[in-house]
Amino acid sequence: MVRSQELIRFLQLASLRSQLICRVVRRLLTIERRLALSDHSYTISAVGLSLAVGVVSGCTHVPKGPAFNSRDSSGVEIVENQRPLWKRHSGWRVEDAWSLRIGVASGAPEYEFSRVHAVSRLPDGTILAADDGSREIRLYNSDGGFLRGLGGYGEGPGEFRQLWTAGKYRADSMFGYDYHLRRVNVYGPDGHFGRTVGKGITDRGYWVRGALPDGSFVLQSQTSVDTFSAAGLTVDTAAVAIAGPDGEIHTTVGKFTVAELLIGEMLYPVARHFSARGSLHIWKDRIYWGEGRAFEFKEHGRGGELRRIIRATHTPVEVTPRIVKRFQDAYAEAQFDEGDAASRRRALDRAEYAPTLPAH
Repeated sequence: MVRSQELIRFLQLASLRSQLICRVVRRLLTIERRLALSDHSYTISAVGLSLAVGVVSGCTHVPKGPAFNSRDSSGVEIVENQRPLWKRHSGWRVEDAWSLRIGVASGAPEYEFSRVHAVSRLPDGTILAADDGSREIRLYNSDGGFLRGLGGYGEGPGEFRQLWTAGKYRADSMFGYDYHLRRVNVYGPDGHFGRTVGKGITDRGYWVRGALPDGSFVLQSQTSVDTFSAAGLTVDTAAVAIAGPDGEIHTTVGKFTVAELLIGEMLYPVARHFSARGSLHIWKDRIYWGEGRAFEFKEHGRGGELRRIIRATHTPVEVTPRIVKRFQDAYAEAQFDEGDAASRRRALDRAEYAPTLPAH
């Protein structure tokens, strides 16, 4: 059950991390809009987007000079940003108070959440939430009132064993991806189950990250590192591909860095906070990937072609003992699961920390 206090602590922790990378983000990209839903984790994606915008509001230093320059390189546009377009104190802001809050610690089941993997707003204002605890795609009106739930636990038509993500599909439909069964369920505007897509996705070992306006699916492969031969820092990669509405893969976008892994002496990954991680975003008919080691995003079209590289200059921010202490204090007090703050503190003391903060 996702409890209100847990969400509050999560916001506090994420806000702290946002403050720490403020010096980097103040040279934010001047892309049209920072993209949509984030990775699958114990967070609500819409909250993650709000926090990303919130970082911008706290960074008010604006250097002088041209905001950006653009050039062509073999048909690919290169956009390099030196500063934001907005003036001091006029950047994006997120209000301190909630504009809408859905969910209860204990009460009606349609308002209790567990493992929310995606949140989005549909064109008509309906709010969609993919709740893996109930295996339901839940729909709420613009005021937060419950409308209906799609799916439910099972392996029958329209059901889910593991609801991994969900969202808008084409103009007025919805989709939900079942990671366990490796299939996509598609629902009509009225919420009725329409069809299942799975063959190409299942055969090639990909999982669905989202959908493009033409009904194609954006896929990401399993990571490339299965076994480790030596201790030290290694890079894990994954492929991104596009499948048609029938699930058959027709385009490979490319291979990208997912994470930097620190391998210990026993040849197992070691927890390493503040490591750079890759992030994939889908906005309209475009696919963006950022690797976190540099403030750079690659923009691909719906045919997989590289259209634009968007960069911002920044100076790496050193992870100081003060930053580590603030992170540990906030994380140790976060009530994400059962256990006491002391045990979380001991785990944090044993953890490794990257030398610099990720670029984004």
